[in-house]
Amino acid sequence: LNGMLFPYQAFDIHIEPKQCKKPITPDLSTHERGDMKDLAETDQEEPMNHRHFGLARFVTPWANDTTQALIVADDANFTNMLSAKFLTAKLPEDSRAPQVHLFLDPDCSYSVSLRPSPVGLMGQILRYYTPMLPAYLTTTVILTISQQILRMGRADVTECKSVFFTILASVSPISVVLPSKLMAYVTAQPAVAKFLPPTDYVYIQESGLDFGMLPILLMFLSISVTFLLYGALYGLVIGCGYSWNKALVTFTARRAPTEAIAEYAVSSVLTRFPVILGVLGVALALSTCGAFAMVILTIAYFIRIFLLYEDYLDGGIRYLLGVLPEKPSLSQVHYDAGLFMLFFASTTFSLPTLLTWISRFGYISTSEGGASLLPMDPTLLPAIILSTCLPLLWLDESAALPVHHARLSRILQFFAILTLAYGQVSLYRVPYTVCASLASIAVHNAIAKFGPSVLHIQDEN
Repeated sequence: LNGMLFPYQAFDIHIEPKQCKKPITPDLSTHERGDMKDLAETDQEEPMNHRHFGLARFVTPWANDTTQALIVADDANFTNMLSAKFLTAKLPEDSRAPQVHLFLDPDCSYSVSLRPSPVGLMGQILRYYTPMLPAYLTTTVILTISQQILRMGRADVTECKSVFFTILASVSPISVVLPSKLMAYVTAQPAVAKFLPPTDYVYIQESGLDFGMLPILLMFLSISVTFLLYGALYGLVIGCGYSWNKALVTFTARRAPTEAIAEYAVSSVLTRFPVILGVLGVALALSTCGAFAMVILTIAYFIRIFLLYEDYLDGGIRYLLGVLPEKPSLSQVHYDAGLFMLFFASTTFSLPTLLTWISRFGYISTSEGGASLLPMDPTLLPAIILSTCLPLLWLDESAALPVHHARLSRILQFFAILTLAYGQVSLYRVPYTVCASLASIAVHNAIAKFGPSVLHIQDEN
């Protein structure tokens, strides 16, 4: 099969027996025929030596792999079909082609056809390219936040646009795919390769998984999936936010005199005093596991978005009653939804470490007799960075409006390019680009809130 070159290709080879010669019955005596008649009556199935068999093989020479299918004539229990697909991708320098070997019964005539397999094609795409999708999803989320912040810096825009509007109107694969490809070309040059590691594009090409439109197709797919994930987030906030908030209040009420005090404490920590939650995150990361601290921060962020949405509903009712002069906006909810997705992405990447820590919990303790610690915790640094940035990320949106949005947008776009260039295969790098993105937004908010007045200038449109 010389035309079968790419790992996503899949075919079905149908070998259909058309006509088979009947077996020649030898001339037997009457007594022998009577014996055979009795044997046929006791065995209703056709004798095995009267059936026609064949064998089909799909051989992948570079992997020493063989897929086989049994061919049987006049038997509905056999499909007589062989699936031709790569279980190991073909390397670019390998000139060998996959082969189909047919061992058929000479007493039969066969019809052999090669047909594309849509189901097999989707299976091959899921097999080889689904592991790259988390990096593309993270890139899309960072790019969406970048475009939101860029729009917030315009003179005619007074609020943060919806993530759905931003994805449909502003997020494009061209803004990250072409720069990441250019970065891969530059880092492959000998003079630059001494200082910078090769991008993951090199590994994808060397493993035979690359084809021209792959990054653009995966970006379009990730944009669609990200759109659905944001829809699921808003649906969970509307449908389950109250339950989560009530559960947290009930848990806090065990250590508070009344439930009202517990509810006020939770609301104050999540909206007015996020420094307390940041200190708690650092303490959990140092005493238990960084992944566990990120899970707590992500849950707290989700409840914060619900509280913001609850304030929006409360403000809407007051506006209808004439108490408030201006109609409330979902701008802060849209702004925090993107940041929550980055927290959620970082937490998702840390789940293997969390499962490892849970499996070892109670067996390895610190010398002081505290909670269990892992010998090496790759999620510790990201957890500390997220906990440190959390109070700055939760500043009022109005405090972040007047300062350097265009510059921050370009910085976030650069981190999106880095994620796509270095995180498609090496997924362990993605949490660090997520932390760098959140740290950039936190520094931006700090400058807007606490910087000198000379810095409070409007960016150019």
